[in-house]
Amino acid sequence: MIMDKISGGDEVGGAGGAYSYEALKRLDRLCSSICESQVDSNVPEIVTRVQGPSVDYDLGSDSKIFDVLVCGGTLGIFIATALSYRGLRVGIIERNIIKGREQEWNISRKELMEIVEVGILSEAEVEQIITSDFNPNRCAFENKGEIWMENILHLGISPAKLVEIMKERFIYSGGAIFEGKSLSSISVHDDLAVLKLSDGDCLPCRLVVDAMGNFSPIVRQVLFYL
Repeated sequence: MIMDKISGGDEVGGAGGAYSYEALKRLDRLCSSICESQVDSNVPEIVTRVQGPSVDYDLGSDSKIFDVLVCGGTLGIFIATALSYRGLRVGIIERNIIKGREQEWNISRKELMEIVEVGILSEAEVEQIITSDFNPNRCAFENKGEIWMENILHLGISPAKLVEIMKERFIYSGGAIFEGKSLSSISVHDDLAVLKLSDGDCLPCRLVVDAMGNFSPIVRQVLFYL
């Protein structure tokens, strides 16, 4: 209600506020739809447990089985690349195209260097993706004075550049990308999980990582049964 009373300009709520506000409204609509679905008992069951091995699928040889399948590429590309660099066979399922948005992400240098320590980003590349450095940060509350904080979310980085670097790293390390494909279902067997995609393809794996965020159908199913 407060946000609705504020002018709807591009900078509502500060830098990036308009985007964040729209994301908040989408999340609110999702929450409402989940609540309504709970009443209607109409939440689709994405993940199902199937007793026994995955003998009903023509999976071919073990070489076609992924160690890890990551659902959601924008953030999942980081964990996928790290796992691929450790010799695992990793795939990413992304309903759109894996790319970072133009608006800055905020992060501390310490957190950014953790990606370097993992080995999937170099220090030289860190400097390339940094677009702004506003250290220290001012934190203020009405009638409560100001607090100046150092080294906390003080860097602005380019998601577009960072995700592009990670995508190239992932492909170079042998990772497989399935873009433009949504997740339809996951059948969890005794030996494997089998993911069915929107185009009918079935991908077997030993571990599924959900990196689809707030709009994940897996999260929606979990919330329904809480």
